[in-house]
Amino acid sequence: NRLYVLCLLVAMVLVVLRTPIGLRPFMLTAVLGAASLAAFTVNGSADLLYVLPLVIAWLWRERRWSALAYGVAAATKQLAWFFAPFYLIAVVTTHGWREGIRRAAIAAAVFVATNLPFIMASPADWIEGLLTPLSEPMFPRGAGIIFLGTNGGLPLLPATAYLALEAICALVCIFIAWRSRRTSPELGFVLALVPLFFAWRSLFSYFFVIPLFAAVAVARMPLGDVTA
Repeated sequence: NRLYVLCLLVAMVLVVLRTPIGLRPFMLTAVLGAASLAAFTVNGSADLLYVLPLVIAWLWRERRWSALAYGVAAATKQLAWFFAPFYLIAVVTTHGWREGIRRAAIAAAVFVATNLPFIMASPADWIEGLLTPLSEPMFPRGAGIIFLGTNGGLPLLPATAYLALEAICALVCIFIAWRSRRTSPELGFVLALVPLFFAWRSLFSYFFVIPLFAAVAVARMPLGDVTA
């Protein structure tokens, strides 16, 4: 638990440091006031292990080395994969397609290098572990619309129906991020997890970090500063 708390504290510090000086007290209040962050971190949520490098990658995405941080996040947990198209959209918008391809190659290289020992040890087991969320017959559970299905608010649909809803939502979110890539470039960091709300398995642990992601997006916005 201490490691998870440390990851959260480091992420919070980085967000506050990236915020304009005059707005830092307000940002600090926002991240400290996000009760879900503190509650799930203290209870031992391992999600912070992928969240910290992901936060670093987005906060400093104008730097090429941010692709290294994203690669670490992607190699840590599958949830980070949902951010890939939004990270690349932001990079391509600012730096062009060639830089986007370079960043994708760098992140992929980190992912492969990190997983290579496990792939070589047992390729079949590695693939099975990677695809477990899709291949295993898991029971419906979560805080998204599946909650209404499992608790009588709505009819419980087949798992494929929720997968279709999730895929449609993902495409819509990517379309929105692309259309608003110049006017609202930070929007993608919050949109990335929205499709999971429609999933067969939409655990609350997927969403408790959204306040932190929102803070990351706001920290990069050109909001000006507060002066005396």
